[in-house]
Amino acid sequence: MTTMRDQAAAGGREWTGLRVLLWLLGFFGVIMVANGAMVHYALSTFGGVETESAYAAGLRYQADIEAAARQAKLGWQISTEVRDLGEEARELGVRSLDAEGVPLRRLEIEAMLRHPIDSRLDHPLAFTETAPGLYVAEVDAAAGQWELDMALAQDGETRFRSENRLILR
Repeated sequence: MTTMRDQAAAGGREWTGLRVLLWLLGFFGVIMVANGAMVHYALSTFGGVETESAYAAGLRYQADIEAAARQAKLGWQISTEVRDLGEEARELGVRSLDAEGVPLRRLEIEAMLRHPIDSRLDHPLAFTETAPGLYVAEVDAAAGQWELDMALAQDGETRFRSENRLILR
């Protein structure tokens, strides 16, 4: 059986306690640096959270159900259409009709074009009424899948909310 002293006598270096400690510290130091780099890159590339506070969303749940029931009673007919203007310029149109098919005038539309993965790519949209019941906004977003979140208000009161999936080409 060969011992560490025999290995040292044969030309190898002796494994002292200090040498073992330095190797262990170096090994775990490399692991900690690699983990630190991975954590940094994971946090710096994470685009956002779907729900900022699940607890607050849970408290609003009943109010959301009641608002959806009020919205359904209105019978509003809201449709969207994306129109390509050429060279990556697009226009988003929102047509709004009441339950009788009469165009809804003087609506205030608060809308956000949300990227499904990265909230840093979200785009707010500014709508203007171009014809009775027709509201148009310029879209400055890359091609791909997007989510359109809209809130339509009339006389300062939000009366209609919508979330739709859009595909921009």
